[in-house]
Amino acid sequence: TITGIGSCWLSEFTIPEYIEGRRVTMIASGAFDGNYDIVSIEIPGSVEYIADGAFEYCANLTNVELCDGVESIAGYVFLGCTNLTSIIIPESVTYISDNAFEGCTSLESINVEEGNTKYQSIAGNLYRKNEIVQYAIGKQNATFDKLIPFTRYKCKDIEATKAALNLGGSHKCSQSRYHTHRNVAERCLW
Repeated sequence: TITGIGSCWLSEFTIPEYIEGRRVTMIASGAFDGNYDIVSIEIPGSVEYIADGAFEYCANLTNVELCDGVESIAGYVFLGCTNLTSIIIPESVTYISDNAFEGCTSLESINVEEGNTKYQSIAGNLYRKNEIVQYAIGKQNATFDKLIPFTRYKCKDIEATKAALNLGGSHKCSQSRYHTHRNVAERCLW
């Protein structure tokens, strides 16, 4: 398990598959939390699980390479990684928390490798096979016509949320815990 990198100021970092003869299978919660030096990270296929907040607030992180073998991406893993613009999800990933990419305001595309059985990418957005998981919120004035699971805000809060986030477009609330979103502005995160 990788628990952190100590006082290392590398901008490009590759997590090793083995440390002292032991296979690295997990990145611990908060392992790289707040590291502003990291710009690029490569995560080998030996790492099966990336724990909560492992890379949260790595504000200068622009490139993440997930190798085939990674299986689970927990909550808030990339929270506040405001310079992350794209990511490719390997076919081995079977779980991604709905809030893994929260606050990634420059994220323009989340692409999923073709052989993944749990997830897919449609127009650069992450879907759990027909159910939206994460918009690429860095996209400007994107249009989405799908029903989206209601995960973050209550129906009564839609107008306040829209105003607080300076959202354009229309948001309609239904009785069914789903919202139809059209013309979602750049900061929309549901």
